[in-house]
Amino acid sequence: MNRLALALFTLLLLVAPEARAQADPWADYRIPTDWQGHRYTPSPQDWRQLAVYQVMTDRFFNGDPSNDQAHDFSDRFGLSSSSKPGWRRTIGGDFKGLTQHLDYVKSLGFDVIWISAPMIGAEPNGYAPVTYSILDPKLGTVAEFRQLIDEAHARGMFVVIDCVANHFANWFQDHNGFNGGGYGPLHYRRPGQREYGAPFGDPLGPNDFHNHGWVNDWNNGYQLEKGELVGLDDLRTETDHVRNYVIERWSRVIKAFDVDGFRVDAIKHINVADMARMCAAWRAVAASVGKTNFYMFGEAYSGSHGAVGYYTGSKAGTQSKVMNGMMDYAMYLGGVPWKLFGDRWGLKSWIEGQNNGSYDMGQGDGVNRWDFGNLNLHFADNHDQPRFLSTVGDWEQMAAITALMTTIEGVGALYYGSEQAFNTGGKEGVGPYAAMFDHPFQRDNARGDRLDMTYWLYKKIARIMRARRQIGGGLGFGTQVQDPRSGVFAFKRGDDALIAINGTGQQQSATLWFGNGQFTDLVGGQSVNGPQASVTLPKFGVAIFVKNGRTADLEPLVESVSPGHATSSGDNTIEIEFDRDMDPMSTAAAASIFPNPGGTWTVSGRKLIHRGGAFNKGWMYTLRVAGSAKGANGKPVAGGFVSRFWSTGAGPALRSPEVSGNVVTIRHAGGNDVRLKGSWKVTGGAHGRYSAEWDSAWGGGAELPLVQTNGVWEITLELQANYRYEYGLVVDGRWARDASNASVAQSGNSQLTTGRSPEVHGNTVTIRHAGGNDVRLKGAWKVSGGGAGRYQADADATWDGGASVPLVQNKGLWEVTLTLPPGRGFEYGLVVDGQWSTDAFNATKAPSGNSALSTSGVLRSPVVAGNVVTFRYAGGSRVELKGSWRITGGSQGAYTAVHDPTWNGGSSTPLVRKNGVWELTLTLPARAQTYEYGFVVDGHWAGDPSNRATASNGNDRFEVR
Repeated sequence: MNRLALALFTLLLLVAPEARAQADPWADYRIPTDWQGHRYTPSPQDWRQLAVYQVMTDRFFNGDPSNDQAHDFSDRFGLSSSSKPGWRRTIGGDFKGLTQHLDYVKSLGFDVIWISAPMIGAEPNGYAPVTYSILDPKLGTVAEFRQLIDEAHARGMFVVIDCVANHFANWFQDHNGFNGGGYGPLHYRRPGQREYGAPFGDPLGPNDFHNHGWVNDWNNGYQLEKGELVGLDDLRTETDHVRNYVIERWSRVIKAFDVDGFRVDAIKHINVADMARMCAAWRAVAASVGKTNFYMFGEAYSGSHGAVGYYTGSKAGTQSKVMNGMMDYAMYLGGVPWKLFGDRWGLKSWIEGQNNGSYDMGQGDGVNRWDFGNLNLHFADNHDQPRFLSTVGDWEQMAAITALMTTIEGVGALYYGSEQAFNTGGKEGVGPYAAMFDHPFQRDNARGDRLDMTYWLYKKIARIMRARRQIGGGLGFGTQVQDPRSGVFAFKRGDDALIAINGTGQQQSATLWFGNGQFTDLVGGQSVNGPQASVTLPKFGVAIFVKNGRTADLEPLVESVSPGHATSSGDNTIEIEFDRDMDPMSTAAAASIFPNPGGTWTVSGRKLIHRGGAFNKGWMYTLRVAGSAKGANGKPVAGGFVSRFWSTGAGPALRSPEVSGNVVTIRHAGGNDVRLKGSWKVTGGAHGRYSAEWDSAWGGGAELPLVQTNGVWEITLELQANYRYEYGLVVDGRWARDASNASVAQSGNSQLTTGRSPEVHGNTVTIRHAGGNDVRLKGAWKVSGGGAGRYQADADATWDGGASVPLVQNKGLWEVTLTLPPGRGFEYGLVVDGQWSTDAFNATKAPSGNSALSTSGVLRSPVVAGNVVTFRYAGGSRVELKGSWRITGGSQGAYTAVHDPTWNGGSSTPLVRKNGVWELTLTLPARAQTYEYGFVVDGHWAGDPSNRATASNGNDRFEVR
């Protein structure tokens, strides 16, 4: 499906408008005007009681590898995906992957997911869109995005998305200096390019963008509003036409997807009055579907309190609300998060000054000042800034700063990967864009599958956030900070909650004011009696004391899992341990393993144990405990639990794919419905056995059902020989790689090849290789002629002085064909991306360790027997014959023909493959005549390497006598 969209989009760019197909190539991704029949989720009453988990969708989890290569728009303005640094490449995270791991976020204690902009664009972060009308096919379809939001709402979670309203991508010719009078008409980088408007059905063109060039003076308001932000094409939102387009398209997003809020990007680059009109319109649309507290917070990169208050209060002079809150860059750029660890008096002063006149949080009568309360988003890192742990010396500080950001007045946020102690350095993508799943672009400590719900820091933050939930309405009160001189930073939220954080690297004690009553630390379990009590905390420790709180009443959390997350194990017993006793019935019923190995679940106290399963060697198994599992106290787990491991057990290793020539059998164990997608198009067959040919569009996304045999799902395909194919399985509606296949393409899909190497026919040898960016062949021969993947060579023990010939790509495989002396043995090898390698397809080795082959007699072509002529050719994926004749009849490699000097208008006739050689037989008139001919091999003209008779024009020739 996604590959079909890519193919159709390519056509749209290449043909004139009147020649375009009528079908909408973006149908699965085009954002509807609303969600018909949908029941919308109301807004939360108080966003301050929630906490935000920020996700870069492309970096979280790859739930559907088939959409990874759906497009690469950055190629279109001169930076190919292969030359981009890893952090700027799309690597596969998508809506399906995020949906599959919502429990990871929920169990961590976060109720709101803030996801990167979902529109199609030129960068993986979503901040360089090319339209506001189409979802990014790399992330998923409209239906998949809706499923993500439905699943989040079902868990009591809310979804905020990035709203990029100021600009599009960078496809106009750049002017690096700002020109107040404008540079004249804008031009695309290439003549004839049309990247905006028509390709997506948008009413936009070059005249709808500012033409003043880049912003040079970041303190000049006129430049900020009229100039380009680092070259991104800047929309004329001050015009009614453009502003109404922006309002209408983002209004669609609210109604089409039931989103709960916007983080509005780059708002200081839009005139505040225009921004206010947009926000007022979006609030009205949200309210029309029952979202009366639609949360909008803006990004204005400034350390000024006034810059925050300009949008959250009444300072801008607008007659309607602008932002509920802001990304609190005044806090971040003022170094406030780090003050917890060194300047606690400065931190106290900052917190107490949050609602001063400069911030203007608007706690007033709603007329002269807005009644938002403090809804600024507090953070210690994000997608534009260095990861917090790359700036401090102890990973324990991450839990402490998370506690501070989420318990002081306002809305707290955590950036994905921080709970896994990501410390990848750098900013603006280099460090912040590390992946949570195994991928070549991971770096530093962000490596492998990091969605580990038993990692020590994940558990520590989860315990803090579990205790935070018990503060409840207290999170809507102000923050009353106590004397921090002991190193313990403590503050009250309302009358019933006290938070204490040790900001030092040593154990510290402090005497704190609680007020009357008993208070219990719901993180560590200590209870104290007020009004005053002494508290001791370990280094960077956190305590959340709640009046009359009881740790026994908290939701269960998982403490450990065996086998460990993302490990390999031969143990057939699975054990999940919680932090409290569990209810046996609900917990066992909530547990599952995919694929299902059989066996039974039992519960004993805190432990959930699985025994009796038959785990297949080399398979990946996913363990899940649904949110319906309850502790013995009746409290359900917060969200759920997911983990996975690779089995090295004694169970039989399922063989998949099983390749025999061009016949391939693919198998899978587990699931109730299993289907196959791949880079082929089905040409025939049914009931588990099909024929197919290679197709880069994946047959338009067609899925083939596997059939069950002896408890295993199975399907057999007869494919074209000598191709590399990518594929995957859809198991119960979820995309998965072939668990038995260790061969993975760069896209992340499973792969197989029907390639043979060496393929020897007489003295014609074809050698193939899968993978690599540059592949060359060296052997015990000396090339005497040829080119473009076909060469003649003579035996040479010196290996032609070490010379090599390049292989050429043919349908996913590297390939070269040599005509060598007959009846000889040869050694050879490949140079793959500069590294010596033997032929992976060839099990025959010389004593030296090099690959080895032997030629036999010469392949004869053409073979003339009276007026019957047989042509043969070795190599290639499709071979056709053209000659000075006209076909009069026949099929399937046997034809009749008459002489025709016009070559039948240039028509060609396909050869058929017999015993690995392409072959065709012609019956010509029984009279003396000289004929000329040649082959078309994979679309390219080629001579007959077995025929030394040539005409004066260079074509091959033969005579019928």
